[in-house]
Amino acid sequence: GALERAAELDPDDATLQLRLSILAAATGRSDVALEAAQRANELTGGQDANVRVHLSVLDLARGRSSEALSWGDRALELDPGLGNAFKQRALTYTLLGDADRALSDWQSAARALPEDFVSHYNLAALLLEQEPPESSSAEVREGWRQSFVEIAVRAYVYAPPQGAEQLQLQMQIERYIGDNPDEIYDLTSILRSQGRGVLAQYWMRRLIDVAGMWPESRRRALLPLVHTQVGYAYGQAGRPADARAEFEAALALDPEHFPAIIELGMLLYEAGEAAEAAPYLEKALQKLPEAGVEPEMLGAVETTLRERLRAARAGAVPERTSGEDPDGG
Repeated sequence: GALERAAELDPDDATLQLRLSILAAATGRSDVALEAAQRANELTGGQDANVRVHLSVLDLARGRSSEALSWGDRALELDPGLGNAFKQRALTYTLLGDADRALSDWQSAARALPEDFVSHYNLAALLLEQEPPESSSAEVREGWRQSFVEIAVRAYVYAPPQGAEQLQLQMQIERYIGDNPDEIYDLTSILRSQGRGVLAQYWMRRLIDVAGMWPESRRRALLPLVHTQVGYAYGQAGRPADARAEFEAALALDPEHFPAIIELGMLLYEAGEAAEAAPYLEKALQKLPEAGVEPEMLGAVETTLRERLRAARAGAVPERTSGEDPDGG
């Protein structure tokens, strides 16, 4: 390929040799991979930590565990915080069945690579195997639970969508979070901040189911926004009836909740329900100055509300498209 030709034309470029080795290893050309990696190591005087990590990868693939560990150790001598070195060494210890050393290195890899799924997933798996027995003190078991949930959630956030690992992690998180509404609420916040909207919606529905365990004041303070977020997700999924039910649930808890007011008004407008939409659009317009809308968006939102309110009062709202199910079915 082009990379191999480039490496042949410039055989003294260590970066090209390393890239060629990585590509060759990925495509099953182990001899080419080893030769290019050794050349990269020679060109860097053996002083490149990433080359050492890659040599560890190649040795492990060849069943040379001791050599793989040695390259990992030598990589960390050059760069004591290199996450990929910890990750590679942890993988080697895991394959060797050395749980204690594997756990230590997976922990280091997870700290150095905070968004790396493989590190967090393997760390969670090892922690799960070390769950304290029932005879342990409550403090010990709770400390372990908190550590496991924290790591499992990080793996869950970065898990491949719809993968088997995601479902496995979700089941374990459910088991150890239980019906604790505070922990579920924190999890929904993490998922939303990471753009995992589908997963966040699942947990928001679960939060609604267990929110009765909250004190009344906390339930009224937090649930309106949760209902609104679920409603918005339903609206995006083409389920207007479910969306409306969620917005109305939010307003039953807090009649002044601006996000639910504006979302319900827009939903009714787009559904062609002029008479029902108008009061919500009007109220949203009244509350807009104090609603916390981003300054750069404020003008556009106000214009949209005014135009839709004018159309709703005149009865000139969009008609449902032909064949659309108003119940979202």
